[in-house]
Amino acid sequence: MRCEYDAYIHDAPIKQFSHWIRPNYKLVLVVRSDLRNRTRAQIATHCSSASILAVENSFHNSKLSSLFWRITGQTKVVVKANSVSEFQRICNEASKRNVCTSLIKERSNDKSIDESIVLAVGPAPDSILHHITGNLKLY
Repeated sequence: MRCEYDAYIHDAPIKQFSHWIRPNYKLVLVVRSDLRNRTRAQIATHCSSASILAVENSFHNSKLSSLFWRITGQTKVVVKANSVSEFQRICNEASKRNVCTSLIKERSNDKSIDESIVLAVGPAPDSILHHITGNLKLY
């Protein structure tokens, strides 16, 4: 997604653009809570990897979303999905709304199945993310 303002972003201080931003931008990290054998440290590691990957993907796909997210405070919210079907529904809904997603997977013990652990949705406007992840509880 390229915008006519992209050419001017690198030539001017970022603060000049802050008055254009109306919605708050945020990044939502969706963690599967049905996986019981994960420690808090493992989940934190996966969340940090997902957030870095999401910001990199957003910078390549939608520079303005990435820039606006940085200007508006880099808000990150961690929520939990209770099942695989809910996890997949969120991923599909984000794709329908053209919101960047980044998925972190981990190999299981039998090394034949990759388990999805964390899904990063955004950065995107809060109003769009509310429709995708608004019904999920904080982790």
